[in-house]
Amino acid sequence: MNAKTHSRSATRLSEADKRLAAAPSVWRYFPSLARYPLHRDAFIVVLILGLGLWLMLFSSAYLVLPLALGMAFVTQYLLGVVQSTALGYAAPPPFVREILSQPNYFRLLALVLYLVPLTLLVLFAAYFRLAWLAYPLLAIGAFLLPAFIAVLALADDVREAGQPLKLRHFILQGGDAYLVVGLSLAALVIAAYALGGGVFSLLAALGAVWLLMVTCHLLGFVAFHGYAQMNVGMEELKKTEDERQQETQQAKLGELLLQVDLLLAAGDQRAACDAMFIDPGPLHDAQKFHEDLYEALRSRRQPILMLVQGKRLIHLLMQQNKTGRALVVYEQCLAVSGFFEPRELLETLQLAESALQEGRLPMFDKIASSIVQQHPGTDEAVGLQFRRVRYLIEVAKDEAGALRSLEPLLSETAHPLYPRIAALHRTLSTPRSSRG
Repeated sequence: MNAKTHSRSATRLSEADKRLAAAPSVWRYFPSLARYPLHRDAFIVVLILGLGLWLMLFSSAYLVLPLALGMAFVTQYLLGVVQSTALGYAAPPPFVREILSQPNYFRLLALVLYLVPLTLLVLFAAYFRLAWLAYPLLAIGAFLLPAFIAVLALADDVREAGQPLKLRHFILQGGDAYLVVGLSLAALVIAAYALGGGVFSLLAALGAVWLLMVTCHLLGFVAFHGYAQMNVGMEELKKTEDERQQETQQAKLGELLLQVDLLLAAGDQRAACDAMFIDPGPLHDAQKFHEDLYEALRSRRQPILMLVQGKRLIHLLMQQNKTGRALVVYEQCLAVSGFFEPRELLETLQLAESALQEGRLPMFDKIASSIVQQHPGTDEAVGLQFRRVRYLIEVAKDEAGALRSLEPLLSETAHPLYPRIAALHRTLSTPRSSRG
């Protein structure tokens, strides 16, 4: 998962985040779901996509394709809505940064391949006055779109977004709330089309996009409360014969959690921690077992055991090149303890670089701060700090911030990077007009 963080107002939004985390069900959280598009950045996207949808429904053939491509580009923001909600953030991500920092062009291509053919088919049906074809196409396309976006945002394999089983799985995970909001979304899209392009048609289109964003936030909420259950692999959906092995694995997990609970009740936290490392025997899906164990410890608010399991889970995810999910776990663990670090320093450096490549500077800063505190003056700590400086110059175009971040590194005269640090400091200290 390419989850992204975003800036938050400390007091108000932290309270909103707590409400999201504490909500026992979707329906208890529903008032916050409905208000989600009222946030400034989300409302901007509602206006853009709502107007785009309205224009697409009634534009000429020459404008439909560019509009569909533009809609696909802006719809990337909804990937960020799902991802940030899945991290536990109750406020939408910043619009501009979210659009520009989406690193996976395969996801953009997938959105294009969803929206453009659907648009062309509706255009074909409208041209030949085939209302019996246009209305079902619009309804089905609108109903499935939130699930399609959520799969793109959360699944490790982009191709899963086109799998009917995966879409059905995400819809079922959304439960009755998805059906209610998704069917209402489909009805508003049909209404926008049927009303023929007037003011009421525009209002229906805006309402449809409002519900689309609400549904994306809903699926992110479901993922936050049960990532492992929601992001089930395609092989598990297809192979019903695996249910027996899964039940056996769940039974092993239940036995382990029971043993941990008994040891904790006896006041022996060290023994509870040791019990987690007893070989459970062959596992049908080792990653899911450790995901479930991690989520169970997290939901039970056992911070020490959660951090221990988080370290093991990150190592396993990195071995499987699932950097996105590893970053999510890492951030959750850092929220519990700023001194947390993965099992291997190399993994930490890889995760820091991945966070920076995805434009997640706050997450990178958390990782770098942890490394600097625990390994001050090491090559790795200085290297991370210098990497941040390069990011500020090359990507953020913030030379003033880069200069401030560079000055503490001038004391690292023995570091191999010192000549580059000193040279870059001289360059940044020189006014632009005086540079050669």
